[in-house]
Amino acid sequence: MYHQVNAFSASDAASAPSRNPALSRNVELVSSRFSQVRRHRFSSGVEAMVTVTFRYHPALPVRRETLLVSLPRRIHSRPGALRNRLAGMALDLAVLMHRTDRGAALRPV
Repeated sequence: MYHQVNAFSASDAASAPSRNPALSRNVELVSSRFSQVRRHRFSSGVEAMVTVTFRYHPALPVRRETLLVSLPRRIHSRPGALRNRLAGMALDLAVLMHRTDRGAALRPV
């Protein structure tokens, strides 16, 4: 089962989880696709293969990364909040991986 999420609007971007907002500050999430979504049987977590398509600048080509992301489930969350958190976490990880590939030093959290 695949789910297509279009680019974040301003209100969705604020609700996306970002422990370090500087990671994805200038990055536009074009789309995200979910596959192999599983709920952990004995814990309150969810893991999914998330394919994020993003771009750093409108003049640059889009980049696409597929990552396995796992997050805890919150019982009293709004519909779609977990999907936004998974996409936000995958975007942060993809940007961080791209920075380390270019030889940039990681900043302490």
